[in-house]
Amino acid sequence: MRQFVQTYFDDIFVHSRASEGKTAVEVHLGHLREVLLCMRENRIYANINKCNFGAEEIPFLGCFLGKDGVRADPEKVCAIAQWPMPVSQKDLRKWLGLSNYLHKYSANYAEMARPLTNLLKKDAVWSWTSEAQRAFKAIKSSLQSAPTLALPDEERPFSVVCDASDFAIGCALLQVDAEGREWVVSFQSRQLKAAEKNYPVHDKELLAMKYALVKFRVHLLGQKPFVINNGPCLVEDGDVVASPLSAHGAVALLLRRIHLHGGVQTGKAECPSGCALPAARLRVGASGLPRVSAL
Repeated sequence: MRQFVQTYFDDIFVHSRASEGKTAVEVHLGHLREVLLCMRENRIYANINKCNFGAEEIPFLGCFLGKDGVRADPEKVCAIAQWPMPVSQKDLRKWLGLSNYLHKYSANYAEMARPLTNLLKKDAVWSWTSEAQRAFKAIKSSLQSAPTLALPDEERPFSVVCDASDFAIGCALLQVDAEGREWVVSFQSRQLKAAEKNYPVHDKELLAMKYALVKFRVHLLGQKPFVINNGPCLVEDGDVVASPLSAHGAVALLLRRIHLHGGVQTGKAECPSGCALPAARLRVGASGLPRVSAL
């Protein structure tokens, strides 16, 4: 039953697809019957007013899941877009908390948010500058045009693109479908800490790789990811190359426990919404995150 049923706390999700000459609806009805019988046997009750049957797309944890992928909840995006200009650190912190929840849909979030997060520092004097206003509008615009991300298929291999800059590190999880097209599953990025900004380029690249593997570990454990670098080569013949002067030997040792092999980006990465992402446009902005201008 676990092949077509997932649970999350008190939520039960049943998903079906056409198979063995039956339509998706016919298969789904059979799956529902099995689930409902199991619930009856175990005296588990459902609130009919909270049930959603035969839906092509369902809301879940701030997003919508469907056969085409994962997209941000329009209500949350609308709330972010309609939020008035913050007038205090407390107000800005509330708005950033909401927008940060959807940052996996934005390919350049860390760079855009930097002027705003600087205003939240302990010793920062509140001053809403034109730079902060541009960042505020840029994040709104980015999330309003957020792409539909691909649903991960654990039966197919994943690849990771990661890089670092003077300000941040970032990464993206990619996957190739049965037709050989590469799709974006998730974007992740964060700003560098004060000490990390002093790292040499090689160590920043190594930090970005570790960040990517930690962020996407639930998908990469047991996999053999194809790590793509835009900077110095960190992987040779399946082993992590550590700088002779690197202070991050422990990180390199951690990464050596995972089967990696590096290379260059080939082909195209796409979003399920249909926008193609040419490899030449997977580049690193000030945030260090592969910036996808097509999005």
